[in-house]
Amino acid sequence: MPELQFAAIVPARGGSTRVPRKNLALLGGRRLLDYTLDACCDAGLSGLIFVSTDDDEIATMAAGRPGIRVIHRPAELATATASTESVLLHALDILDREDVSPDWILTLPPTSPFRTAATIRAFIDAVTAAPHDQD
Repeated sequence: MPELQFAAIVPARGGSTRVPRKNLALLGGRRLLDYTLDACCDAGLSGLIFVSTDDDEIATMAAGRPGIRVIHRPAELATATASTESVLLHALDILDREDVSPDWILTLPPTSPFRTAATIRAFIDAVTAAPHDQD
């Protein structure tokens, strides 16, 4: 059986209604977004980590890290009322145009800074160990 391919989509818009610039806010001296990106890289997803953002500062910060690609999302998907589903569908359209078609997509918001590489890895290992259809 071929090895399953996993990709992470990190939805990180620039605005926030309650906490300004939340995804770049510092927690313990590190940006909130850094926790998620570090966990993704440490879990072995490098090269298949996509940050979906409308924000130039977030895009520059993410693109400057090895193994991380930026998906520039349109303004209508960067509002407080835009759904995560719509952001993911946009990202999947972009990935499809780039001929990137992972078997599994992990949605990893930066607002969960205590998610670890071990947690991501445990999910990947559990999925990989489970029986799958060959279709």
